[in-house]
Amino acid sequence: MTGWCNIFRKILTSFFILGSLTTSAWGQGPGSGLGSFGGELQRLTEFTGQVVCVRCTLEEVRKARPHLFNLYQLNHEGEQMVMKIDSFADPSDRHYWQTVVGLADMVSVRAADHVFEELTAEENLFKEMTVTGILHSTRTLDVGSVRVKG
Repeated sequence: MTGWCNIFRKILTSFFILGSLTTSAWGQGPGSGLGSFGGELQRLTEFTGQVVCVRCTLEEVRKARPHLFNLYQLNHEGEQMVMKIDSFADPSDRHYWQTVVGLADMVSVRAADHVFEELTAEENLFKEMTVTGILHSTRTLDVGSVRVKG
């Protein structure tokens, strides 16, 4: 009888050890993107929209154009702009965006100078563009690329 108890105990212990190893890998799930840094899961966010104005505030745009929705103020090194976001490449990104940004509708932007210049260029105002970056839980968007259509 003691032999069977020892075997059963070893099997049960092995089961729990193996079970704990696999569940930690499953917890990250698909779509975690670039991996974890500092305890935060990060993934690429891609959305399309238009820059409505540069060097203006969200309040000014809302007063001048009350019919526009999905407006966000993007702040970058003392400059600000307002962007209308139309759609997200992944529908779950819209939910994540709204959860992180919340009712503030303001995001800090970090980008290389040439990327930010393309985003705010006067000839690109109201043109449809695709922005790719990483939105952090601190409401900071690291913009990696901007593609202007048309």
